[in-house]
Amino acid sequence: MAIDVPADPVTGTQLSGSQDMVLPLGTQALCQTSFRQQLMSKFLLLHQRDIKSEGRNMMTWLSAVPSLPSPLRAIETSTYALCAARLGQIDGNIALQNEGRRLYGKGLSELRFALTKPQLLYEDETLGACMALAMYEICEGTRSGYVNHADGAGKLIQLRGPTRHVTGLGHNVFLAYRYMGLIRAMELKEHSFLSESVWRSLPWQNSVKGPFDRLVDIVLPAPEILRQAEGLGSESPEQQWRIANELIEQCLGTEAQFELFYRSLDEETPGLLHWPADSVRSPQTPPVIFEFPNITIAAAVITYWAFLFMVRSGLCRLAALLDQLKHHLFPLSAEPEYKFRARTTDLDPQIGFITLARNILSSVEYCSMEDSGGVRVAVILAPLGIVADTLRDWPQFQAEYVQARQALDRVSKLGFKIVQPVEEQGNRG
Repeated sequence: MAIDVPADPVTGTQLSGSQDMVLPLGTQALCQTSFRQQLMSKFLLLHQRDIKSEGRNMMTWLSAVPSLPSPLRAIETSTYALCAARLGQIDGNIALQNEGRRLYGKGLSELRFALTKPQLLYEDETLGACMALAMYEICEGTRSGYVNHADGAGKLIQLRGPTRHVTGLGHNVFLAYRYMGLIRAMELKEHSFLSESVWRSLPWQNSVKGPFDRLVDIVLPAPEILRQAEGLGSESPEQQWRIANELIEQCLGTEAQFELFYRSLDEETPGLLHWPADSVRSPQTPPVIFEFPNITIAAAVITYWAFLFMVRSGLCRLAALLDQLKHHLFPLSAEPEYKFRARTTDLDPQIGFITLARNILSSVEYCSMEDSGGVRVAVILAPLGIVADTLRDWPQFQAEYVQARQALDRVSKLGFKIVQPVEEQGNRG
């Protein structure tokens, strides 16, 4: 795809596509300001529509980098590495991709240097460099590389404390990390500092939480719920019965919060949150394709579907476990009452959660638009992974599982190599 880039919003000059970019030669490439500015301008213009969307998203903090008066070399080099790699990917410019790899190595060295200096360790720009390298790994690196940088960003945020993330670059980088940190905690089924009250309040003392921020708040207890659910198999039947009922209570409470969130989002959003769109279908696309008013609403709605899908699929599994346990624990007595009995229809997997998975699959086209530059693809990554991981063990929903896997393969081809199988990542030069 050739990049059709409009005039630079700062200089007013026309910027050519990345195929026409001339890379500075020699060891002074990074020092040539015009090349660096051109690189960042192209990248931001490519993402202009989604960055300017109402609310904040993963790219918002990057738009502040060009206006930094004297940026640290760590953030400067790391963000240029991300820009070069992504632009080179989109336009098939191998030289630019190679320049991104070179800048990545230099950015990594600069970040390591900054982390050893007390006067630089707590700077917003040092944190931004860590986030830029994590984002580089999403599109050009490996999952292990991404995890290392994302975990490093989390440790640095925690070390800096909540009051350093109230305004400016530090605040916006924190917002971008928060979702990454939540997903990572869910994968590990471990407590995250993000769930502590000070981290859910102080960073917003000068601002108002957006829809996505409020949604993340609801899900922050999830890692602990997942940890308890995973440990059920090692408990006695009596303990399994008790814990499963407690988990059901928590899941139903979370589900109620989700419904309130969605109702509030619907009320505060002019027009529809999503609607069916006309689209040229292929055998791989679902019967319905969804459109959204903007990327901010899309991120909130699609992520809402993904998390509610997790809750309802979990309720189905817990209900099945209790049905098994009751025959063991209460063979001669009357069947005990438990709360989910009143919601049997909702807990039917074909009614309670598969529709949510299909909604996510119906959103892939919107999130895969070539002119979005990758902001939208980042929105669908985790939801697709949740659908694929969950439906793998449901034989009656293998068609949806296959669609999710095909969508992830498509995302990989769009330049998000983090979703490639580990063996393919290991084979890249």
